[in-house]
This record gives sequence, structure tokens and C-alpha cells, in this order.
Amino acid sequence: MNVIAYDPFIKETDMNVKLVELNELLKTADFISMHLPHTDQTHHMIAKEQFDMMKDGAVFVNCARGGVVNEVALYEALKSGKLYGAALDVFEKEPPKSSPLFDLNNFNCTPHLGATTKEGQERVGDEIIKILKNY
Repeated sequence: MNVIAYDPFIKETDMNVKLVELNELLKTADFISMHLPHTDQTHHMIAKEQFDMMKDGAVFVNCARGGVVNEVALYEALKSGKLYGAALDVFEKEPPKSSPLFDLNNFNCTPHLGATTKEGQERVGDEIIKILKNY
């Protein structure tokens, strides 16, 4: 697999990853996975214009934060067939009560609970112990 990445703060890496500009990533990647905070600058960072740039048949995953993706634009990209599929574990409004995305066969969602794995809970417990000891 050729891995490309966009990060406005990292200019070089020793990992086996090619850093590219966001527009190049959107135009060339088969799979796009978002991992960033939701801020004023990243709100709806991925919207209709960005989905239109993506390769036909691309797969989009957002496991970052809700609000980074315009969910109406995502719905349209999925419904039109522009995107092959998409998956979210975060939504703009949590918890989502309803969404037109739920009616699509090429959309999957899961609860945002990556930290609830056994390993994640152990790390949280270790961090709490460190905080308490330092206090």
C-alpha cells in the first residue's frame, strides 16, 4: 500500500509515508481517513467541494471529531455513487438521533468508543494513578 498523508504542521517524516497537500490527497487517495481535532479552522473541512475532488469510488472514514465533515455533503456523495462507501464513529450532534445517512447501504457507523477497549481502559487507569500520585 502506498500511504500518503496531509498535515499542515509536519513538513517531513522518517516513516514510510509521503506527505502531500490536501488537494492532492483528495484527488489521488482510494481511502481517506480523518484524524484531527474539531476547531474553528477544521469545521466542515470536508464538504461538497472536497468530496467532488475525491476519486470516483473512494472510501471515506471519519474517526476524528464530529463537525469536521459536512454530513449533508457526505450523504450526497454517497447517494450519488461518487463515494463507494463511508464510515463514521462521530457525528456533528452526539448522540445522533437520526440521520439520512442511516438509510444508505454504503454507510456504516459505530459508537465513538475506541478508548473503551481493555488496553484503552488500562491506559486511562494508569494515567489516573499517575495524576493522583503527583497530587
